Amino acid sequence: MAFSELKSSAYNYKKTIQEAKSRMSALNLDDKVYLNNNIEYGIGIEYEGKSKRKAPAGMLRINVARWDQIVRAAVKKTKLQLRG
Repeated sequence: MAFSELKSSAYNYKKTIQEAKSRMSALNLDDKVYLNNNIEYGIGIEYEGKSKRKAPAGMLRINVARWDQIVRAAVKKTKLQLRG
């Protein structure tokens, strides 16, 4: 599933996050998920320290490193919800 048409901006980031969550909830366990940052200043943020205040270590790399932790937490939360 491609999320490339999702666009974010300072004005609609909540809508973008809501849409991404909705699409992620439709994924199956064997689906592939690609994380990317396709904004024009993404390389500057990720590799050149252009966002010293908000994302000094980049955004994509730190979330890729945390991916297993994120998935485990989501699985745990889902199991708890299913037990009710």
